[in-house]
Amino acid sequence: MQIITNVFLILTQNLVFSACFGIPSLTKSAKSAKHLALTGALTMVFCAFCTGLLAALRGMLPTVHLVWMTVFGVMIVCAADLAAVLPMMRHDRLSAYIPQVHLAAFSSAVLGIMLKSGAVSFGAGFRTGLEAGAGYLLCCLMLAAVLPEINSKKMPASVRGWRGLLLYAGVIALAVSCMTEKG
Repeated sequence: MQIITNVFLILTQNLVFSACFGIPSLTKSAKSAKHLALTGALTMVFCAFCTGLLAALRGMLPTVHLVWMTVFGVMIVCAADLAAVLPMMRHDRLSAYIPQVHLAAFSSAVLGIMLKSGAVSFGAGFRTGLEAGAGYLLCCLMLAAVLPEINSKKMPASVRGWRGLLLYAGVIALAVSCMTEKG
C-alpha cells in the first residue's frame, strides 16, 4: 500500500508543478546544448546539497511524517535557490545565468529524490542526491548530443523541437529502466 501511496504522491506532485509552472524545465533549457548541460550540472549540485540537508534534518526529526519532509525539502530547495541567486544579482555577467539556476532548482525539487532517500546524515543524503543528479546530468548530456538532429528540418514538424526532446527523453528512460530492472 505504501508503494501505491508514493506513486500517487509523486504523480500528483509532478502534475501540480507542471500545471503551475508550465512546460517542464528540461524543455525550457533546450535552447542549446550549452543550456542543457548547464541545467544538468546545476541540478546535480542542487540535488546533492539539498538532499544532504534534508537527510540531516530527517536525522534530527525522525518522527516527522513523510508529507512534512516533502514540504521541508521544497523549502530547502527554495532557500538554496535564493542563496545561489542573491550573490549573482550583483554581477551583470552572472545575472544572465539566474534563469538557469531557477530551472535547476525546480528540476531538483521535481525529481522527488527527497521522498526516496531514507538517509539520516548529510553524507548519506549527499551521496544519494549526487547519484540522482549525476543521472539527470547524463540524460541532459545525451539530449544535448541529439539536439541538433531533433531541431533539424529532417524531423517531422509534429515531433520537431521540444516535443521530440521529450519523446527522446522517454525512450532513454525506458531503456535505462529495462537495463536496471532486477528480474
